[in-house]
Amino acid sequence: KLPNLAIFPITNRGTVIGLLGTGNTLENFQYKPDDLETVKVFVKQLSLAVENDLLKKRAKELELKDELTQLYNEKFTRQRLEEEIKRAIHYQRPCSFILVDVDNFGGVGPQFQGDLLKQVAKELQAALTEADRAARMDRDLFALIVPERNKREATQLAETFRRRMEEVFGKGRGFHGKEITVSAGVSENPIDGSTAEALIQKAKDALMSAKSLGKNRV
Repeated sequence: KLPNLAIFPITNRGTVIGLLGTGNTLENFQYKPDDLETVKVFVKQLSLAVENDLLKKRAKELELKDELTQLYNEKFTRQRLEEEIKRAIHYQRPCSFILVDVDNFGGVGPQFQGDLLKQVAKELQAALTEADRAARMDRDLFALIVPERNKREATQLAETFRRRMEEVFGKGRGFHGKEITVSAGVSENPIDGSTAEALIQKAKDALMSAKSLGKNRV
């Protein structure tokens, strides 16, 4: 219901993604060309700002690594696991997936949590072969893609890592006064599923079972 109104499109690569309007209820009002040019300049700056923001978001989506731990991120992990499953099915070979969660992570002081995650990531990397891939899936949730290993072999790997964490951060050592352990869940293609989502869910179920049984177990 504004008698005086000027609307400008906010664009991104030729596509209108928003509108900027200016208006008033003044009588006998007319926008001067200079006023409109000033608004147009502002709209151009706003369009550039929006485009830069979208580009940053796209770049972040394309990133493969977790910034804190330098392990692979969740998106890459899901894609890589899907590829490994297809390869395993084609060559009729096993492929396993492991989820590792830090027990009682919330009990660690916020100022120390980042350092703990970095050390856990370092220990994970040390436990893997060149064919394996380690990732950080969530806050204190890590994942391992282990091609050419069945569930028994993958469980052994997870158990070895669990014991290693006991040695480094267990009783008598700890991390800034807190005893740190991990729990893990293991799944395998094809007995637990033939898609990345199926293996991840089965590993999550196994991890939750390990947690419910008292933690610090595979």
